[in-house]
Amino acid sequence: MYSDTNTTDSDLPSLLERYKPVPQHAIDPACLSLAKQWLSTCLNGHQQCDKRFDTAGPSRLIDLRGDVIKLALAPEESTQGSYVALSHCWGGSQSLQTTLASLASFQERISPNDLPQTFLDAIYVTRALGFSHIWIDSLCIIQDDASDWEQQSSIMASIYSNADLVLAGVAAGSADEGFLRKPRQSCEGIVNLSVRGGESSFVYRVVPDSHDFIEEPLYKRGWTLQERLCARRFLAYGNWEMSWECKECSCCEYHGNNLDSDSISQQEGSFGARMETTSPQDFAQLWGTRVVYPYCRRSLTKATDTPVAISALAARFHSQFQGTYLAGLWKEDLCKALLWFSKPPGRPSSFFAPTWSWMSLQLPHEIDYDPTVTSNHVLEETLVFNVQTEVTPSTTNPYGPVSSGTIRLAGILISASLEAGRSPADPWEDAKMSTLRYNISSAISYIDTPIVRVDARLMNGTEESTTKRAARQEENPGGAYPVTLLPIFRYSWGVTGLLLGRSVTCVGAYERIGMFDYLSGSTFDSMRKDYEVCDVTLV
Repeated sequence: MYSDTNTTDSDLPSLLERYKPVPQHAIDPACLSLAKQWLSTCLNGHQQCDKRFDTAGPSRLIDLRGDVIKLALAPEESTQGSYVALSHCWGGSQSLQTTLASLASFQERISPNDLPQTFLDAIYVTRALGFSHIWIDSLCIIQDDASDWEQQSSIMASIYSNADLVLAGVAAGSADEGFLRKPRQSCEGIVNLSVRGGESSFVYRVVPDSHDFIEEPLYKRGWTLQERLCARRFLAYGNWEMSWECKECSCCEYHGNNLDSDSISQQEGSFGARMETTSPQDFAQLWGTRVVYPYCRRSLTKATDTPVAISALAARFHSQFQGTYLAGLWKEDLCKALLWFSKPPGRPSSFFAPTWSWMSLQLPHEIDYDPTVTSNHVLEETLVFNVQTEVTPSTTNPYGPVSSGTIRLAGILISASLEAGRSPADPWEDAKMSTLRYNISSAISYIDTPIVRVDARLMNGTEESTTKRAARQEENPGGAYPVTLLPIFRYSWGVTGLLLGRSVTCVGAYERIGMFDYLSGSTFDSMRKDYEVCDVTLV
């Protein structure tokens, strides 16, 4: 609770006004009135939020004019027109979808009786806010037309960025749940007050202290991250309250306007303004901390959607910074971007992604970056050079899935052994590395996935024992696993780089199996005398 010994009786009304009651249901007219106020303030006073992108708009919109709801083609001249975009959880199965078979009938009429509750709620809010069109993915994309799905999914950045408002059913775990009529989560009580003139009391409600909505159903889904971060205006209906985010303001029902900067910085929202004020030198770090980190904690129904569900954000970054996108990383900061790690180890993805990309692991999993990369440690030396890349998209979406991905560079390769630790839960948590001549026990290793020993064919036709990723850990991961160290950076405290194994599918190339950190600088200086710089291919 809150107390202030300097508060007088006359101060009490203004003090309590900051914590005014919140309606039990979002359908309450007071909620709609507040949403209108937020929208009007932004439309009439926020110049930053008016900026649209001169890019293609959606092919179809749900037309809400008149009494008939129908699917309408969006004419070319209306691509910059007014519409709302819905961000929602599909749930286990999305019953109502536009397919090749239903397309013609939906263009005539979509029966309200067939619409799931989340769609009905979104349509109600859209109309109440004065809009006549809404974009809903499952209805505006032909779900069984691969060509249409690929084309529309490739312009998600435009669809959500150019929407006048992104409406989010944050509290709904499926399209059937809805978000307007669900009782708000709350914890209430009564406080009795003694004031001059008699006794009084008021009802209080306990609410979350922070505005981190990660536990809401919508924010656990992979697709919805880009829907939120691309939005110019984002109106969210959560389990606790309704909230608003745009480029100039963050608001909520409980605390009113302009959340304190600490709260805003912890949110995934307010992202558009942050991206536009980020320098070209820092954009890759913004990508890692505000996009990759939260995205990897989310789930996808289809693992193959991993590259596509983040492609809209990649497109926005490219539009802003003109960088070269490489399967989840950026070429302009590639050496630092390679130093991601998964802890605990994850599982290999079920679709193709180069092993040097974090996309090669299944979602959800915890991805983070070497702390030296995101801190102010002084870099003494970059240990790789002549870096060249070649990534081939497998679709027309340049930011989507890839069919191949190769990095060629010059660097030092150090042969080493990795021995599992004693932890039964994670045998690689306290793994030890060693070489024949040098003590490198101070180095810390992070293994991407379970690993196994295999034989790989070399360029001269012989075979060599090596280590590769595996879906499952060997039952008894004892003994030494042969690995190769690729040092990338040297700092005052030591060296950091990648753990590699020889590729069994691409002769002469290496695959990533993890990264290492805190290799003693003095030890490395002694070791590097024994190794020559060589050409390295990573796949």
